[in-house]
Amino acid sequence: PVLRSEIASLDIDQGAVAQVIDSYGASRLLSFDRDARTGAPTVEVAHEALLTAWGRLRRWIDDAREDLRTERRLATAAREWVDAERDASFLAGGSRLHQFETWRSSSRISLTPDQRDFVDASLAERDRRRAEEEARQAHARDLERRSVRRLRALAAVLAAGVLLAAGLTVFAFDQRGRAEREGR
Repeated sequence: PVLRSEIASLDIDQGAVAQVIDSYGASRLLSFDRDARTGAPTVEVAHEALLTAWGRLRRWIDDAREDLRTERRLATAAREWVDAERDASFLAGGSRLHQFETWRSSSRISLTPDQRDFVDASLAERDRRRAEEEARQAHARDLERRSVRRLRALAAVLAAGVLLAAGLTVFAFDQRGRAEREGR
């Protein structure tokens, strides 16, 4: 079953779509119902025979089978995201987002506005996280450079202190020797 609102949101000639749906519905090739969860109107292929007996439709479906699977996964993910009030934790990421992004650029299947918004929001979130990670890494590099400078400065101060202590030790031994000579 496909929500009528989902069909209506596609970037295609809605007059032609409505005419086809009405014609197929009158011929009882499509059935109309309501979504059990939301009560929204749905459209569904009425007979499995339609999918197998109509050669051209079967070839279209066979050619687009993987695209249809990906679109269904995207539709499910987008619906969950919308149901969760567009919570960022429901956005796609990683290889799943890469798959949706690649598929969207190569597929001829139209997306609903919610699906487009879901992919766009997922891409924006990915870019935001990358920018945060780059900023964090730049900050870490900056802190590391500061630490290295401080360690070098500390090493220089300690080296100067050791040289001063060595000089004072030599001076003290020299004074002691001089004092012993003068005492004798």
